[in-house]
Amino acid sequence: MDNGGQNRSAKLVMVRHGESHGNVGQRLETRVPGPHLTDHGAAQAARFGAAVTGSPRLFCSAASRARQTAEQIESVVGGPVTVLAGVHEVQAGDFEGLESDAAHQAFHQTYQRWHHGELDVAVPGGEAGKDVLDRFLPVLEDLRVRYLTPDARTDVVLVSHGMAMRLAAGAIGGVPTAFAAGTRLDFTQTIELTPRYGPAAQFLGWACTRWGHHVPPFGDIVT
Repeated sequence: MDNGGQNRSAKLVMVRHGESHGNVGQRLETRVPGPHLTDHGAAQAARFGAAVTGSPRLFCSAASRARQTAEQIESVVGGPVTVLAGVHEVQAGDFEGLESDAAHQAFHQTYQRWHHGELDVAVPGGEAGKDVLDRFLPVLEDLRVRYLTPDARTDVVLVSHGMAMRLAAGAIGGVPTAFAAGTRLDFTQTIELTPRYGPAAQFLGWACTRWGHHVPPFGDIVT
């Protein structure tokens, strides 16, 4: 992530957290605070921080794995880190704590339906897609209004979670539905969104400029 340019607009960089103990155990652990980073996950976060230039504003979700990832980045680029409510992971409901293939499949099937417009469908005992967007998107709008004005040059980094990030970016970033639904993020990969402004600083929407290893046009699907 390059934050050093003086003649470009600032952007929102959403970062998936580093590897957690829940990821290693393949458990559906979505409740806050949730599992901590592994040593490998902490190293991933530190490497991400080392690749950042400049001094972005740094935010994270309240989940332990996101907070620890942000703290590792902060140790490299400086801080402070601000914890934000509303940007935690999609809640697994009745599947929380389960490791079985059947639980993972059922959870992800509901998630895929959200990407294809069925936002009122809920995970059993958990959230509907609309619930996730209703808590996540207002946070992004607040960050835009506060820190990503037309003349801003300092990026905003938000450490969050893969499924929630993808759903939010798919809803506002102008990427194809199939791409957003099918293209996962590895640990500490990013989705980058740039606000677009028209005359008189009118906000025109977000443009997705990076999704993991991919840049526009987003035609391929990586599962």
